Amino acid sequence: MNTERIKELAEQAGIEEWWDSGNECREVLQEHLEKLAEFIVKECLGDFKDRIARRYQGSVRDRDVAYGMEIVYSTIQDKFGVNE
Repeated sequence: MNTERIKELAEQAGIEEWWDSGNECREVLQEHLEKLAEFIVKECLGDFKDRIARRYQGSVRDRDVAYGMEIVYSTIQDKFGVNE
């Protein structure tokens, strides 16, 4: 993930002032950090739901891979409490 995208996500989470201040030790509210983490996880999951669906349309091996991808996708969502 590039620096510009990280900055965009920080702005969406409401911590752009923290980002622009450059103060590494500045306190940031916990809810903003949690929101930033949510944006990061969603960004990482990206288009995997569509990719999983396309895999289910393929061969037996593709369907097996899709099932594994689906398990990982769901595990990440559950671990971080991110629902779409």
